[in-house]
Amino acid sequence: MELVKRSVEAYRRGDIDAFLEGVGDDVEFDFSGVRGPYRGIYRGREGARAILTTFMEAWESITWLSTEYIDAGEQVVLATRARFHGRGSGVEVEGGGMGAVYTLRQGTIVRYEQFQSKAEALEAAGLRE
Repeated sequence: MELVKRSVEAYRRGDIDAFLEGVGDDVEFDFSGVRGPYRGIYRGREGARAILTTFMEAWESITWLSTEYIDAGEQVVLATRARFHGRGSGVEVEGGGMGAVYTLRQGTIVRYEQFQSKAEALEAAGLRE
């Protein structure tokens, strides 16, 4: 779980290189279960870098309102809420919350799957609220 926490903190600082230190060469970022322009599957470190950079560039600032980490063995469930301030548009959006599942193998993040809610992420990890 510590690897996921360090990676999330690096991402929140805008340090994508530090985030990518914890991921495997063949990592998969799966956004296929979410609504919006980032829906899709991104493979490898360069795919991960591309989606993370694209997402961060859309926002002038992101304020993290809450974060919860749930240990699920080889997986870690992340539940978080944030407020986003759009770059250029100035629009402010407060998300109702999202969930994600990080899958770890041999001390490396090998998969990230994002969901619309904590409940969906828990279900994907075989847990319940």
